[in-house]
Order: sequence, then C-alpha cells, then structure tokens
Amino acid sequence: LRKSGMSGAGMLQLGTPRGMMLGPVPRGGASLASSNIGGATVMPGTSKGSRSTGRQSCVASPATRTSAPRSDWPEALRAKARTGERGLAPRGAVFESYVHDAVEPRRSGMYQFCIVGVDLADPANPLYHCWEPTGHFDRTFTFDEVDQRLTPERFGRAFGGGFRPTLGQREVLDAAAAHRKDGQSVGRVVCWPDFSGPQSLVHSDALPELDDMGRPTLPIGSSFQPRSSIDLLHPMFLAWKKRFLPQLATAAAPKVLVLDGSGRFASFLSGYLPSNAEVVAIDDPPRFCQAPLRRFRDGCHFPVRTEGVMDRFSAALHFADDSFDVVILPFVLARLCGGEEPRFLALLREAARVASGHILLGEDMLSPVADEAAFRRWKHLVHAEWRALVLLDADLRSGAVDDHFLGRPLATSTGSSSEGAWSGSRRFLVIQASTFRSHRQPHPPASATGSFPEARAAAEVSSADSGGG
Repeated sequence: LRKSGMSGAGMLQLGTPRGMMLGPVPRGGASLASSNIGGATVMPGTSKGSRSTGRQSCVASPATRTSAPRSDWPEALRAKARTGERGLAPRGAVFESYVHDAVEPRRSGMYQFCIVGVDLADPANPLYHCWEPTGHFDRTFTFDEVDQRLTPERFGRAFGGGFRPTLGQREVLDAAAAHRKDGQSVGRVVCWPDFSGPQSLVHSDALPELDDMGRPTLPIGSSFQPRSSIDLLHPMFLAWKKRFLPQLATAAAPKVLVLDGSGRFASFLSGYLPSNAEVVAIDDPPRFCQAPLRRFRDGCHFPVRTEGVMDRFSAALHFADDSFDVVILPFVLARLCGGEEPRFLALLREAARVASGHILLGEDMLSPVADEAAFRRWKHLVHAEWRALVLLDADLRSGAVDDHFLGRPLATSTGSSSEGAWSGSRRFLVIQASTFRSHRQPHPPASATGSFPEARAAAEVSSADSGGG
C-alpha cells in the first residue's frame, strides 16, 4: 500500500459501484490483483497519489512506465462534476451494449464500450464518450445508462464481464472479424483486448488523452492504436486546430470543405470544431455506385454532396475562389486520383484556389507515387511554383489499420496491391493557401492525352533529383 500510494479509503471503494472497473475475465480465472464478482473482473482503484501525472512516451520501454496507469480523470474535470456520492464512472471502464445498424444489419450485435471521455455541460448529469473496438459506433451514454451497466449486482446482469453465470463463456470477436461481419450472432461480443492483460487500454497506458472539455483526443505521439481512417487523421486535425485555427479571421466559425465520400470523417470534424463551424463533405462517386452509396449516406453519419461539386477525372472543384477557409484532402491520391500524380497535383492546386486559409493533406506513403521523393517534389512545387508555404510536415501513425475506409487499393512498385490496411508509413502536410491568392490563374483543362500542366513541373523536379543537377 505504501509503494502504490493507495489509502485505506481507496481499498474500501472496491465495494462500491463507482470503485469498480469491469472487464473480461481471463480463461484461467481472475488474477491475484483482481477478483471475480458476478462474472466481472473488479480491479482496485487508485488514489490521487498513485495516478501518473504525464503522458508516457509511445517509445518508452515497459520498465520506464509508472506502476499505476494514467486512468483517472483530471482534477479539473472531477472538481466540475456534481454527481454526489456516486462520483464519475472510472475512466477506462468497459461494458457491453447491443448495437443495431439499420444500414448494415450484419454489423448489429453486442459490442464492448470503453469510457474514454466525459461531457460536463450539465455537471449533474454528465455524458460519457464511449468508444468500441471497430470505431463504427462510438457514441455517448448518459450518466444513468453507464451507471446501470457498471452495477451488475444492482441489476442482476454482468454487462462488463467475459462470462455470464447462466450462459457460460461467450465467444469473443476481435475488430478484424467484426469488420468482416463474421458471425456477430447471439453469444458473441466484439471486445477490446483483455482488460486484465498487458495490452488493455488501461494497463498499456493507451487511453486517448483529454482536451479541456473532457473529449477524447489522439495527438501526435499518442499510443492508442488507430482503428480507422478517422483515428489516423485525428493527430493531423488536432495539430492544425491547436496551432493554426486561431490564426484565421473566422476561427469562431470556419468553413471547412472535406473530400469524404463516407461522411464519417466529416461527422467527426463537426463534433470537434466550434459549434458555428460549417462542414461540407463532397464526393464524385464512380458510375453505377451512386444508388448504394446514397442509401448508405441517408442512413447515418453525415450528408455528402455529389451533384455538381467536383469532377475527379479533370481534378476540378466547382467552387469559387476562397469559398472555404480550409480544404481537407484525406488520402485522395489513390481514392480519387487513381494513383496518378499529375491528377493529384491538379486537385491540390484546385484546393489552393478554393481555400483562403489552409490545406490539410494526409497520404499513405506508397512507393513510387507517394514516397519520400514524391513529397519533396510536391513541397518544391508548392513553394517554387505556387508561392504557398508548407507550415507543417509530420508523420501519421504507421502500421496496419483494420478500417482504413479512406484508403484504396493501389498497385505498388512490387506489382502487388495495397489494400486499405496499408502497413507502411503515412505523412501529412499543412499548407498555407492565403499566399497563393495573388498567383492564381484559371485552371487549364486537361489535354486530350489526359496530361495536366502540373506534370511538367513535377517531372522537372524528379529529373533534377535523379540527374544530380
């Protein structure tokens, strides 16, 4: 107790509903550090003295981590809450809830949710931000809903455990199986890594960080494993929001254009931007795909404009100059430009014309079309030809991602096809478009051979790199 900083009062909290952290029970039974109550694993709580005060580096070795994971609420949020004796639910606690997906019914089933943030707009009745393993159904739960699910002895059901006393052990599905829609039937649940194991969000110190409002965030260097394209782009958005959004004259109500055909990333942006912000999602879907996509969009996420807004083949955005403060191009090289660099650069130039403030560009680094040499060509073109500035050049999280829905298959230099779960490096740029205004000229159409004027500039830089001149 002296080594962990846990007081006697902290030990007494184990018997109270708010002192519980519920999670799946390992196959071999509960460990000595936990107890099994009603089919749930109850983990000891920690006091203020045992809480880690800083975010651990994602490259730190296990020996350098603190013994107590950083899983408590910040003092400012706890002081703001007015929840009486029950207090706030433990950050990092998990519970199960049934999800019905009317658009894709095969995704319906039981999912395990983890408490990762809190909304204290009403301090007496907080809302909890809860994430599930696939990233498809992240949502908020009310204070009473979470209280019910985290109190099995009160309601007679073990929502948080890997066992149900009357049904025995249930089959656990991981996120990859859920994305394949592989048998999410009765008796199966899509779970996070074993709560009692070293890879859990709490014990690996991989919980999302919190902003001043209690919302979960994934800054650059976060150790949270990305689940989808949204998690991949989250650090890029946060870096721009913190460093460059305040510089805009319309920072309180920015107009944002995002090339997102699913609407999922646009929905995320609208939740993290100021309430007066305007987010417009556009897409130019391929032929014969409009009806299924429209049915999908009408059911959930975010409205996406497809009529008369862009032309992917001529790389044109049908908006006037300076129509938006920010234009976001998430993984458009393969998805909208077919891996063709000239078309991609033409689309980037159109974004510079339409944006009055900034351009956010994130890409998978696929050789040879989007490798290190390609990024050098693009930055040279932005600086030398367009007179724009690259404000930030940084890495995104590398490695495979189960739901990289904004990624598209693309032939690589080895002749293989890179599926959405690209396992290589990723990178993003923040470009200041305001300096491009005085140099804008009408966008010339593509020639009969399909070439773009940007191809010559990129080719010149490429030949200079290869020729040593």
